[in-house]
Amino acid sequence: MEKKTILKDLLIRVNPYYKGHSTISKFGTLVCLVFCLLLSYLGQSQTYTKAQLLEAYLKPNLHPNFYILAAHRGYWKDVGIPENSKKAYDKAGLYNYDMVEIDIMKSSDGIVFCFHDWILDRLTNGEGIVKKDYNTTLVTYEAIKNFTLKDRYENVVDGEHIPTLEEILTLLRDKYPNILISLDKVNTCFQEAYNVAKKVNVLDRVFIKGTYNSGTPFIKTPNDLKNQFTSQEAKDWAVGHYTPILFSNNIPTDFKSDLDLWISSGVASFEIVYKTDSDPLLQPRTDLGNINTVEYVKSKNKRAGMFVEWPDNCNGTWNSPQSVYKIPDFPNDRRNDWDWVLPKGTNYIIADRVEKLMDLLQAIGKRTY
Repeated sequence: MEKKTILKDLLIRVNPYYKGHSTISKFGTLVCLVFCLLLSYLGQSQTYTKAQLLEAYLKPNLHPNFYILAAHRGYWKDVGIPENSKKAYDKAGLYNYDMVEIDIMKSSDGIVFCFHDWILDRLTNGEGIVKKDYNTTLVTYEAIKNFTLKDRYENVVDGEHIPTLEEILTLLRDKYPNILISLDKVNTCFQEAYNVAKKVNVLDRVFIKGTYNSGTPFIKTPNDLKNQFTSQEAKDWAVGHYTPILFSNNIPTDFKSDLDLWISSGVASFEIVYKTDSDPLLQPRTDLGNINTVEYVKSKNKRAGMFVEWPDNCNGTWNSPQSVYKIPDFPNDRRNDWDWVLPKGTNYIIADRVEKLMDLLQAIGKRTY
């Protein structure tokens, strides 16, 4: 049988006469597409309050047909909008996205700033190394703050410098009081990021991510997370605002015990990284009751997040440790195949093209609050 895409399934449901051949079916398809675009426009212009988004994110069972969408590095597909910039997060706010994800790192003089790469070359008009590994930043913020950012087309964008986390959080606080905020690549600056969010008064809608079983540091349990902080108030805040990232490699023998401990401790959500049908995290496990990790997490009223990777530009996706572009390795990595990802059960999606994904989810009924 011919494999149907999600969109084709949608067309068949809305227009039963759709066969892809006759004039009538083509007209019906056109009507359906216009209808879907209208739905997506209405969904995109819908504004949800912070309280509504927090409830949907933290209590997914109450909103099973409302998938949370996070703008990865903001909105940066257009000319003149660099990733992780004030313009990128301003544009994401204008689109009424549910959440924005911000890459952060701490400079050698203790300033938390927003930047993805380990070198300056791809994203700025400067050159040189920013980080030598996951945990070691080599530069002061003073040394890099005046470099000008580039957009994805390699245009230098006047007026856009490498922003501090405080600048971006202040922008979101002042202009977009509802949007949720996810901090990624926190690594060595958990306490410092908390301090900035507290200073800007956005702690209630800030969430942080860390790796469970890959990269450094491993944060295997809630106590491991709390040990990343120095103040007791930050330790008390942390677990309820945390997203462990689960990878397929190095799955420990006490995996279920760890999952249950995170869940019972009130973790916010999980991000689950899988790339193919044979991925271990997509396989039923006897210790999980013969369901897979995605299904198990959702059965416990937690979001199962997924980053649907999209090429940064025509060169592919940037690999920071190797400082090279990589071409998506299809079919060995299917994360940018939305027809494949969505049926796997993810209900919290981090994406570079949120505006397109929002159109699709609205059309298939997965943006219904």
